[in-house]
Amino acid sequence: MNKTILLHGILLCLSFPVFSQLENKRWWTRDLVSFEYFDVPGEGANALDRKYKRFFTQPEIGIALNKHWMVGIVTQFETRSDRYHVPSDTSAYVGTTKKFYGAGPLLRYYLPLGPRVSLMPEFFMFYSHQVGTELRSDFGQITETKRPLDIFGMGAFPSLVCFLTRDLALSLTVASVNYYTSKEGSSFAVHLNPQSWLLGVEYYFEKKGERKDTK
Repeated sequence: MNKTILLHGILLCLSFPVFSQLENKRWWTRDLVSFEYFDVPGEGANALDRKYKRFFTQPEIGIALNKHWMVGIVTQFETRSDRYHVPSDTSAYVGTTKKFYGAGPLLRYYLPLGPRVSLMPEFFMFYSHQVGTELRSDFGQITETKRPLDIFGMGAFPSLVCFLTRDLALSLTVASVNYYTSKEGSSFAVHLNPQSWLLGVEYYFEKKGERKDTK
């Protein structure tokens, strides 16, 4: 999470004299994005360099039912790579890669905290397909073992939403709760680490003929 970008977004929210009125909105869309990357050199005689990359995006689209409730469709896509640099004269485990995509229904609640800032908890369910790949090096020859998996899950994302204009907003998801189940078992996770925060951009389409009445 880039703290400079986040700070600039907060300052913009405080500088625009606009009001968020959900009852004047119809369609809305947003995209949540997270990116992680680190390259760690090995320490010690037998340690290996490690490179990790993860990209996650969650596009959403929906409709405002009234001044508090919204429904829509959520989609998810994630790609992850966690690899070690194994010398070509060695036979060893290299790492893993993963691709994940899914979709499902969602429900959002709108709770104004001020003229420009709102709390919007979101609840969703999804069906997804994941392909995990294990990589091994046999003296420089990489072999791949793929493991496809179908997953059903549900989650909750509480987000702070800051309206920059009547229609454009930034959102910050500082926590997430997720439950996954598949043929391999089930898992429950709560993420509060700042590295797991999701930055989002939202756009709201006003009802036809409502813009002139909106302040």
